[in-house]
Amino acid sequence: MEQGFWAALFSTKVESTISAQKILKLAFAFCSYPIIVIALIHMFFPDIFTETIASDQITIISAYIFGTLMILLGWLIHNRFVWAAYITIIIIIGPAIYDAITEQVFPSFSWYDCVLILIISASIRSISCLKREMPNKAIKQDE
Repeated sequence: MEQGFWAALFSTKVESTISAQKILKLAFAFCSYPIIVIALIHMFFPDIFTETIASDQITIISAYIFGTLMILLGWLIHNRFVWAAYITIIIIIGPAIYDAITEQVFPSFSWYDCVLILIISASIRSISCLKREMPNKAIKQDE
């Protein structure tokens, strides 16, 4: 019996290569989300962008660097690099833990952070499933 997408997303072991590939595509889509939102708000709502995100030039550059880094890591996750998934989880959890330690408050995560952590942890399991099921099939590269 084929394992469904939702079962693969919430299970401890991914057994379906089709569901594993869907999870990797979803991880890439969720990692693309920050740069898309930042660029759209910057283009269409510059006043809101200036008030909420961009207090100065350093913040604008940091926001775009973060978005670019996330889309790059999402692409690497989609290409089955498990280390990129671990780095993404560290980038999401690290600042919250740092704030919790320095300000001695409970770490706060947004809905996006929670969903991204869930999807990235499922993508780690998906990458191991795809490497186990298709060990000889390398990443598609133009030759």
